[in-house]
Amino acid sequence: SVSAQVLQAAFAARRPQAGKPVVQAVTLDEARGAALIVQTQARVAPAAATNAELQAKRISDAGQRSGQGDVAAYILELRRKAEVEKNPAAFD
Repeated sequence: SVSAQVLQAAFAARRPQAGKPVVQAVTLDEARGAALIVQTQARVAPAAATNAELQAKRISDAGQRSGQGDVAAYILELRRKAEVEKNPAAFD
């Protein structure tokens, strides 16, 4: 995990310029230290999805949500109708 002091320093650091990372020393508790290097990341454009692909994804997602609701209703109905008998000798 990253310490809160390093996170604060990372988000307070100036924005790095292309090819020039921001390098900084961070003093931590208990006489410890950390080196902080913030650099730019090349942005990659996501592949463009066609309208047909987006529509198919929406239909699939809607079907999954509908199916999840059906399963939840089925489980609730099973629990409501369940007849449970406890064996008092089971915990002796």
